[in-house]
Amino acid sequence: MPAMLTLRRSLLTFCVHALIILALFCAIRAFAAPVINEIMYRPGPGYPENTALEFIEIHNPDSTAVDLSGWAITTGADYTIPSGTTLAADGYLVIAANPTTLKAASATAASATVLGP
Repeated sequence: MPAMLTLRRSLLTFCVHALIILALFCAIRAFAAPVINEIMYRPGPGYPENTALEFIEIHNPDSTAVDLSGWAITTGADYTIPSGTTLAADGYLVIAANPTTLKAASATAASATVLGP
């Protein structure tokens, strides 16, 4: 009997731990995780207004849109993403030092969502 009781207790412990891990995995997966995909810092000397072409690209690799309202860059630059800004599933968002200059210099940026001061 004691061996059977120990086996049941071990099995119950295993099942509880497995359920906790599964619950944590599902909870973590429920939160989308955008990533900084690309950083352009100090473009080469061939570009006019080098600092105007600096940017950060954010990518949402998840399958659901993410609300970026209020997200902010606070070190080295000061910019807060406007309220109501969402990043589509598998979408990209560019935050540029000068959105107009970046769009004029880059065909890719011209068709992208580019924000900035």
